[in-house]
Amino acid sequence: MIADRILCRADAGRDIGFGHILRCVNLLEQMKADVQPVLAMRRGDGFDAVAESRRKAGWAVVALPEYADMSADVDMILEACDEHDVRIVLTDLCHRNMLADGDWLPAYHRRLRQSGHHLVMSIEDCRCRELASDIAVVPYECGRPDWVADLNCTVLAGFSYTVLSAPVAEAAASRHREVRDVADRVLVCIGGGDPLQLSLRVTRALAALETRQPRLRVLIGPGVSETSRAELKAICKTMHDASIHDFGTSYIDLLYWADVLVCGEGLMRFDAAATGMPTLVISQFDHDSSLIRHYFSLGVADLMGAAQNLTQDRIGVDILSLLNDRDRRTQQSHRGKALIDGLGPNRIQDVLSAHVLAGAV
Repeated sequence: MIADRILCRADAGRDIGFGHILRCVNLLEQMKADVQPVLAMRRGDGFDAVAESRRKAGWAVVALPEYADMSADVDMILEACDEHDVRIVLTDLCHRNMLADGDWLPAYHRRLRQSGHHLVMSIEDCRCRELASDIAVVPYECGRPDWVADLNCTVLAGFSYTVLSAPVAEAAASRHREVRDVADRVLVCIGGGDPLQLSLRVTRALAALETRQPRLRVLIGPGVSETSRAELKAICKTMHDASIHDFGTSYIDLLYWADVLVCGEGLMRFDAAATGMPTLVISQFDHDSSLIRHYFSLGVADLMGAAQNLTQDRIGVDILSLLNDRDRRTQQSHRGKALIDGLGPNRIQDVLSAHVLAGAV
């Protein structure tokens, strides 16, 4: 049986997005036991929105300083564990800020484990050189990974451990994806922060098309500025069928409404694959890692390229190209659904429960 309280250590903000927090939320909300979750995250531009939503959902929230060294961060996490009677720590810190120092994450996990009182489970990716938690979840296909795992670190690697939200997993299992012969519906969802304003750039590109302007829906997250929202609304008013929506409102219905999704390289692409959504990805930061190259070699999505290299004309041409190519859309749809089955949280919990029952906590 899973311990009553699990502490999630993750961060969010315009520069790193909100996917790390959402993945922890999705995983803990699908635990079979009655988990009482605690969120510990650093203060920053994403803190207030996330903290408010988690408190409304019944989570305890621990605010960490925006800038803290590793020792201070670990000490505050251990103090929070004592205060909230936590025995399991879940981390999702594998983003570019933390990966800038390749030694930081493994050292952080070793420091947490040294307390001797907590089981540490981490969500990591193919860029990690060392895996040092008790259970390391790498929910990707990494080709030939070159990481080294600590002794007694259980590694769960592959798309079978991908964490989808329960509603997305349910939709992927039960709803039919129609790959239409005549495709004209585009969904744009870059991510919670969209720091490079790609939603605006894609909307401008589609608005500028003189012939066959597609129907457009733009999903925007909590990190998008009011100025960008206002500009998006103004552009959509000039188009024959375009609108913006807050992320979370009609999200799944829009996934099944659209013929093509345009997104960033974050976690949205896995929702798209699981639901059979043909997808174009604009890379914001991760342009040429083995992780991103391997994903696109699987044929489940197309990479439009790095954001800074894309012109307005190129964006419009690439979107129309996929809309016009039913065979390519069909191939992406079938391969994506075969890749991710939505049962990752169940598999992760089975391993976590086995560790708890074996006395790892």
